[in-house]
Amino acid sequence: MKKIIVFCVAFLATMNLWASATSVKNAYGVEIWYDFDNESKTASVTYRGGSYSAFSNEYTGEVVIPSTVTYEGKEYSVTSIGESAFESCTSLTSVTLPESVISIGYAAFEYCISLTSITIPESVTSIGRYAFYKCSSLTSITLPEGVTEIGNSAFEDCGSLTSITIPEGVTKIGISAFEDCRSLTSITLPSSLTTIGWSAFEECTSLTSITIPEGVTSIENSAFYYCISLTSITIPESVTEIGDAAFKYCSSLTSITIPESVTEIGDDAFYYCI
Repeated sequence: MKKIIVFCVAFLATMNLWASATSVKNAYGVEIWYDFDNESKTASVTYRGGSYSAFSNEYTGEVVIPSTVTYEGKEYSVTSIGESAFESCTSLTSVTLPESVISIGYAAFEYCISLTSITIPESVTSIGRYAFYKCSSLTSITLPEGVTEIGNSAFEDCGSLTSITIPEGVTKIGISAFEDCRSLTSITLPSSLTTIGWSAFEECTSLTSITIPEGVTSIENSAFYYCISLTSITIPESVTEIGDAAFKYCSSLTSITIPESVTEIGDDAFYYCI
């Protein structure tokens, strides 16, 4: 019984730090929903109701997130776009984020199929899994210098994305991060990169060439699977392993130099490279 009481007290104390999701109008009269942390005086943009689907398409058109909000006489700094904050807002066309935001959470903009532009401020250091999953109208995006990791499926199925700038400092591109980005024609990877996740560029059917930087040690399974327009790739001496199906169905690949450092080539790594 003592353990249960202690747990309940701790849980209630934690819950007390956060007020329930509350709306505050921005300078344009648009209601933005937040969770407020009374201890740190920070706010996280969130969805309305008990789940992200409770009020479908809550945000539409152009949305500007302020750097600070005032609630019950207290000022809070907006530091994050929370989990599923704009998920399935299918009529959302653009979002402006303030410099105070440091993180974009899990599925924050998932299925925002009309989102054509977003400016990610330099303050952002973290982009969560599925952050922009199936944002099919997003054409280009520039990531800030502070980002060190691109989460799993962060930009998966962004079918209109033609270009992306990955800054120095990024060490990992997560699983399926750019899978099915079928309009992506080229990408420059930073020298800081060490890991290209499973299926990271799978079915990027317009990608024609890529240079893998020194420092990457493994090209993981299906990393470039079905990149049917890929004609050339440079593999550095740092790579020791080429994973299963890494270049499977790269039917336009005409030549490749495998460095002496490679000790393992996985199953079907170059299958149907005709």
